[in-house]
Order: sequence, then structure tokens, then C-alpha cells
Amino acid sequence: MGFVARSDFDQRDITRCVGVRIRNMRTQAKATLQMLSEAVGVSIAVISAWETGRTRVSLEAVESIAAALDIAPMLLLPEEWCEQHRLPIEFDVSCKQT
Repeated sequence: MGFVARSDFDQRDITRCVGVRIRNMRTQAKATLQMLSEAVGVSIAVISAWETGRTRVSLEAVESIAAALDIAPMLLLPEEWCEQHRLPIEFDVSCKQT
């Protein structure tokens, strides 16, 4: 995914971005899909669907994932989403896969 202008940043882009961030943070934490799925209380298939952007992640799930990975939930949310919902932007984390 290349550069996305803010006005063109739609729900699909947000879903993909959150998924990439979940995968990046999970792998940085050296957690497996199974470990994260057990910590969050969902199946491996659900975690995989979130990470690949096939399924939207609820804010409740973002909070659970962040808690399981011991990170701030804001690290999983794209800047554009935070701006749309008038949340303070505290982190600059890429939506690119690592």
C-alpha cells in the first residue's frame, strides 16, 4: 500500500493499517498467533483475519490486544482514525509491514 492522502483514507485502509500494526507489534513482542489468541480470548483465525485486514477490529478488541502485548492501544490505531475521532495523537507508528 503506497501513500494514502488523508481524504482518501477510508475504512478499508484503516482496517488494513490496524491489522499491519497488530502483526508488527505481535512479532516484535515475539508472540505467536496462538499466544495472542489465547490472551485475547478469540480464535487464531480471528487474529489472522484482523492482521490481514479481512475483518474490522473493534475498539474493545484493540484494548485487549494492547493489554496482551503490554502496549498503549494508540499504537494500534492510525493517525487518520484518531483525527476523525478527535483523539490525541501520541505515537507515530507506520502502517507498513515489517
